Amino acid sequence: MSNAKDSLNRRRELIMPLLQDPNPGVQKCASRALEKIESQNDLDTWIEHLKEGKNRELRVKSVYALARIPGEKPLRAILEATKSPEEDVRAAAVRTLRQRNEIQIFEVLIELLEDQSDVIRALAAETIGLKGARKLVPYLLAHLSEKNKEVLEQVMTALGKLGDPLAEKPLIDMLNHPEPRVRGLAALALGELEPPGD
Repeated sequence: MSNAKDSLNRRRELIMPLLQDPNPGVQKCASRALEKIESQNDLDTWIEHLKEGKNRELRVKSVYALARIPGEKPLRAILEATKSPEEDVRAAAVRTLRQRNEIQIFEVLIELLEDQSDVIRALAAETIGLKGARKLVPYLLAHLSEKNKEVLEQVMTALGKLGDPLAEKPLIDMLNHPEPRVRGLAALALGELEPPGD
């Protein structure tokens, strides 16, 4: 543990002088690097705030701070935050999953499509589309009967982004939906699909 702290402190000392570099681009890079180093240095503190923090705003901030730190330990904390009873903490966790590529996030996104919160279900669908998680198309298709309009819209938008021809028939059926916006999004998603067999 102290080895990691020592290494981070050494990096900080080496980067600090670059904040005074004559080139503004170098200053900006140094500032970003120091921000990440500080986050890594405070990893255990952020995790502690997330687990036991009484202040919800601090818990949300902790999720975003953990998202900037690579590695398994911060990822586990973020995945745990997706189970928080507080919607805004779960929402922050889902948004940060967009920056991660570990296989575990896809299992969590499938679970979040079933969340009781419309906001979380919509964010999960949107994240699946943004991540290009084509293997999750069947899970999105199962939500085309979603009652919440925002969630349904995000599901269809994600299907369009993923472009899987598997969505063709279900999206064609959505062209008859009573809501004009839903019909429009179905048409847009259909236009994004790859031809079968490609």
